[in-house]
Parts: sequence; C-alpha cells; structure tokens
Amino acid sequence: WMHVLLPAKLERSQLTSPKNATDKEKLDRKKLPKSAFLNILGSLRRAVEKIEPRRKKTVWSGYANDNSYSDKTREEKHAFVGDFVKRTSPNVLIDLGCNDGEYSFLSCENGAGHVVGFELDREATDRAFTQSHAKKAPYLPLIVDIANPSPSQGWLNQERTTLKSRLKSDALIALAVIHHLVIGRNLPIRQVVEELMALAPKGVIEFVPKGDPMVDLMLLNREDIFPDYTFETFKSAIEANGVIKRQMKLSDSTRTFIEYAR
Repeated sequence: WMHVLLPAKLERSQLTSPKNATDKEKLDRKKLPKSAFLNILGSLRRAVEKIEPRRKKTVWSGYANDNSYSDKTREEKHAFVGDFVKRTSPNVLIDLGCNDGEYSFLSCENGAGHVVGFELDREATDRAFTQSHAKKAPYLPLIVDIANPSPSQGWLNQERTTLKSRLKSDALIALAVIHHLVIGRNLPIRQVVEELMALAPKGVIEFVPKGDPMVDLMLLNREDIFPDYTFETFKSAIEANGVIKRQMKLSDSTRTFIEYAR
C-alpha cells in the first residue's frame, strides 16, 4: 500500500485533476532530491526483508517427514545415493522430483559441484530454495513439470530454447518419480525411462512397484490400465538404453534402486 498503491493513486489524481492539469508543466519540472530517492529505496528494502513466505501444507511439502519409508530404508537410500555421487563426482547433477531438497543437499555434501532440482510442487520448491539460501549450498531448485517441459519461445522460437536443449548435466537422481509419470500422467513406461536416461549419461532411478502404499493410493479410485508397469519392463527399458551398474532392493520395502550408465 505505502510503496506501490498509494504513490500510484496520488500520481493518477495529479494527472487527472482539472486543477492540476494546468500545473502539469510545473509538476514535470519539479525534481526530488537524491536523498528522497535513497529514503524510498531504503524503506522498500526494509519492507521486503521483513516479508516471510506464507507456509501452507501441500501434498508434497511435508513428504520428507511424512512418507512410507522406515528409518532403515531411509538410511539405505541415503547410502546408495551418497555413494553414487561420491564415486561419480558430477559437476552438475539433476535431482528430478527434488521435493524440499533432502537428496539435493545430500548430493552437495558428497561432492556434487552443482545441483539443479526439478519440482512441480511450489510450496516444496520454496522450502528447498529457502534452505539452499540459508545453507549457501550450490543448489538451485526450479519449478518444472518434466511431463510438460518449457518449449522454445520468443522471436523465431529462438529467444528461449527448450528445457531439454539447455540441460548440460553429468548425473541424474530420479527418486520416487517414475510412478507419478507413468500412472499419474498416463505416460508409457519405456518412453519415460528413455527420457530420464537422456537427461544425464549416468544416474540413479528408483522404481516403486504396484503394491507400494503410494502406488496403491494412486490406483485407489481409478482403473488399473497399466499392465506393463512392472519391474521387469522397467529393467529391460534401462538395458535398452544403457547398462545397469548397480541394483539394490530396500530391505523392508518393495522399492528398487538402479544405477545406470548410458
């Protein structure tokens, strides 16, 4: 109100008032001293610094602490991803479905030079950004819908090129993502695997099978039209586009992690 709406209202009233219209030339010549501009800017800066994000709970904003993992499986997951990052030392790593950044920060701690996170949930992305700023981590979370990525735009479609053409990454982690793309967005599993692997020459992909609480929840009120959503199909799709370097099934879960190389 003070910094935007009120000044705009006063300016409009000055320009539209019949009395003031005759004095427009005087108004145009009147100059504000530099100190006044500095005071305005200082007041704006203090106002912005006091702004706190309006936190609201979304489906994924609290997923790091509210999920189907036990402490044991979480430790196994951390160890597998941490070891992958430590061995490969990527300069740029993509964390697809980064949520609030748990595994992005883990990747930074294990030697990733830079991490770019893709997340569709705005609240989760905001939490990740706030943490990244506070920790001064080399981590940039972005709001990205990988099932509907940004196309070429602007003059001659060349001012802003496609997301895929701009990606220059060394490694990928795609944890608990594939079922959202296949079942949640009705995408063919073989195409999904091929596209994920195209994002980086090496990476880790987590497969969440039917029978997992999260997948069962997604299928609760809809017909299961995904007969090929199986681990066998997932594994063969990876082998069609590269090689499997390592594989781990969580000890008290049906989920499996595969490290691939293109």
